[in-house]
Amino acid sequence: MNHALGSALSTLPFSWYMDPAHHAQELERIWYRDWIYAGRASLWLREGDYRVFTIGTRRVVVLRDAQGSLQAFLDSCRHRGSALCTAEAGRFATGRITCPYHQWSYGLDGALISTPRRPELAGFDPADHGLQRVALACWGGFVFLNLDPAAGHSLDAAFAVEMSGVSSWPLDALHSAHRESHVRAFNWKVFWDNYLECVHCPGVHPQLCDLIPVYGTGQLRLDDAAGVQGSAADVEPRLREGARSWTPDGQCRLPEFADLDPHAIAPGMRFATFVPSVFMVAHRDYVRTVSVRPIDVAHTEVSIEWLVHPDADPAAIDMAHLTDVGRTVVLEDARVSEFAQRGMAARPDGAGVLMPQEYDVRAFQQWVAARMRGDALAAPVWEGDVRVEAG
Repeated sequence: MNHALGSALSTLPFSWYMDPAHHAQELERIWYRDWIYAGRASLWLREGDYRVFTIGTRRVVVLRDAQGSLQAFLDSCRHRGSALCTAEAGRFATGRITCPYHQWSYGLDGALISTPRRPELAGFDPADHGLQRVALACWGGFVFLNLDPAAGHSLDAAFAVEMSGVSSWPLDALHSAHRESHVRAFNWKVFWDNYLECVHCPGVHPQLCDLIPVYGTGQLRLDDAAGVQGSAADVEPRLREGARSWTPDGQCRLPEFADLDPHAIAPGMRFATFVPSVFMVAHRDYVRTVSVRPIDVAHTEVSIEWLVHPDADPAAIDMAHLTDVGRTVVLEDARVSEFAQRGMAARPDGAGVLMPQEYDVRAFQQWVAARMRGDALAAPVWEGDVRVEAG
């Protein structure tokens, strides 16, 4: 099926990528209401281990409690609001979270357990002043947070289709081989606009286009080209003949995953997309995540992580072979994404026009517009089954 747009359609207004006031509204209506990726559960190995995750102006402390479960709370003391954590990561070794200001203490379950120098106070019940909980859900070893106290949709309900596509990979068992982060000068939406089309691929990604020939035509799928028809399996982008993974030589040097769904791995990779914060690409020998976090209206943190088979020997991993393709594509995209941000600033009252192949950019931008109107939380409906990169 050809998914091409049938007429010229406008993009989102460029002001939405540059206006700090509009950015603050996006935080409120999207980032503070959706499931946001926070990292792998293996970041919290021991009881009391914690990390602070910042989304916009909200700081969330994620920790492992005495029962071995992950918990999340706003990093704000219930006394007069002080931040609780003096470092971005560490361990509450005593089993207590103690405010550095007035020394109120909380258990790892968030319950208030000590208020030094407090006289008896009528109407004050410590049970009513525990830390404010943040919704947390784990799937496949991936940790997601939702800041909306009235969130009416579960993680599974939000992303069921994306999860099903990679369900045959042993996600829970994967080990992190490498992780890196880059802060780049573009709005978070530029990341997704770029990820959801391949018109830019021939001029920006020579290595990727050699590895996946259809990308060299500026298409996401074979049936994006006029007159091309075929079944879903026939038209998915595929690795070039003889290639098995996204590596410089197209070959695997790591243990391959057993019992993968033949349909899911037939193209050589499987994408899963969890807007607004992360996508993953599952290969025969590793899984890579690329996550985004808005720093401000014109800056975004992009983090990449490579996850490998639990039997892979860390000392034997050829890190350059593993990371070269993914890192190269992210940095290539970061460069042109910064061009996009810079160019929109030259005509802040303008907008762009979508090309026929940019149907998933249209779906994403319609989703953003709907969320800004306060519409329901439904995820975007993607026309294509797989995605190309962004950075």
